[in-house]
This record gives sequence, structure tokens and C-alpha cells, in this order.
Amino acid sequence: MAKRRRTSQRNSRRAANSKPPKPKRIAMTADDYANAIAELGLSQVGAARFLDIGERTSRRFIADESVIPVHVEMLLNIMVKHGITPEVARAKFTRARE
Repeated sequence: MAKRRRTSQRNSRRAANSKPPKPKRIAMTADDYANAIAELGLSQVGAARFLDIGERTSRRFIADESVIPVHVEMLLNIMVKHGITPEVARAKFTRARE
């Protein structure tokens, strides 16, 4: 019985010192991806070229055959939210690299 108490005390200390669980991230869906690239005026091929990914990868995103990476999701969401066109983003990126 003494061992059970120790284990119980140890577990309660762990619970008190543990971090709260991270909230689950809701990933971008295939429809979200399709809507975002349409809103930006991009085709599937245009989105692939802009994002520097394969055309097949872009089609897989649309068909929900592949998980959309967080960085792609973040970039598209920021661009849509702030009305940044792919041309403007590309121009600012190339200017920043010079």
C-alpha cells in the first residue's frame, strides 16, 4: 500500500507541474486551399509555380490526397486577409533579396 501512495503522490506532482495540452491545430482543408488560390486569382498550376511546389502536389492538395503544410496555409491566409496579390508578393520578395 505504501508504494501505491508514493506512485499516487508522484503522479499528482507530475500533473501539477505538467504543461497544459496544446490546442489541436485545424489544418487547411482542400476546399480552403481551392478557395484561397481562386481568391488570389491563381490556377492550380499558377499556385504550384508561386509556391514553388510541383503541379501534382497542388493537385493533391485540391483532391485532399495530401496534407497542406503549415507554411503554405499561413502564407495563403495572410495574402488573402491582407489582399496581397502574388505579383506584389513576388516583387517584394525579389526586391528584398537584392
